[in-house]
Amino acid sequence: MTSGPASFNSSSNSTSDSAPSADSESRLYGGGVNGAGPLAGELSPMLLPVVPAALDRRSEDRADPAFLASIVHEQGTMALLLAQHRAAMEGERLVLLPAAELPQEWLDGLVVYLGRVPEVHHKS
Repeated sequence: MTSGPASFNSSSNSTSDSAPSADSESRLYGGGVNGAGPLAGELSPMLLPVVPAALDRRSEDRADPAFLASIVHEQGTMALLLAQHRAAMEGERLVLLPAAELPQEWLDGLVVYLGRVPEVHHKS
């Protein structure tokens, strides 16, 4: 039974840096550091929305709750979420998620987490 990633994990501790593994993808959707990824309801400080302008800079202004909440509010059709980073070797992973595909309660939780009243609901 040497099919799959289990065989390359058993002989050495180093993982392949050239391609993202299925494990790293599963962290976003439910296998996060604390056992639940952000889409499973976990909110962590590593999960922050950013604007494209903030992608090139690693400044602390993207951690400002009012700034981030305004982005969620004004650009509700597309949320750029900072996924939980795997380890220092992988660093920050940016994942593009359509806001329409996120559960409403998760979006409400994100808004509350960012410190803005839930008046952010889309007026459609």
